Amino acid sequence: MFKLLKWLFLLTLIAACVVIILSLVMPKDYMHETSVDIAAPASKVYTYARNLNVWHVVGMIDQLANNEGITEIGKQLGSRVPDIPGVNVDSLVTGAKDADILNMKLKLISAEPSKIVYKVIGGPVDGMQPEILIESVAAKQTRVTIREKFKYDGFFAGAKALAARYGSGKINENSLSNLKKICEAPEK
Repeated sequence: MFKLLKWLFLLTLIAACVVIILSLVMPKDYMHETSVDIAAPASKVYTYARNLNVWHVVGMIDQLANNEGITEIGKQLGSRVPDIPGVNVDSLVTGAKDADILNMKLKLISAEPSKIVYKVIGGPVDGMQPEILIESVAAKQTRVTIREKFKYDGFFAGAKALAARYGSGKINENSLSNLKKICEAPEK
């Protein structure tokens, strides 16, 4: 029995050392790009892309939280999702597992037809200024890319950067999917 406890203690100690060493050597810089091709002219894409609250997951949730007092994503969001063809609550919040995202806001910094810059206020990437790049690929084909860069500080900065790469990637994929659905929807 004593030998088993000794081995368990040793394995726990080794695991803790591995976590500490990895935390020290993992890159603290977070960089991520997510792109989508949209079958619409760049001018139409730019018109919708400027309004982050219409298609970006964080912007949509922020708007709903501020306008309707939503504090719990799963319980209160319900059918209050803006009218985007094919978007439901589950796809809206995939990658946003907790209410921390409700404390985030997006502020438009600059908007040009080929590049939109916004600032994230609050949450784990407070102060990050992602770029939305809009590039015309053909007459009615546009590539939209969300480019994010952020440097984490602190002891577990490398682990935070790794987690952000996954979490932000999912949020950006869903956001770009929303933008694509809006831009490719038939005119009413």
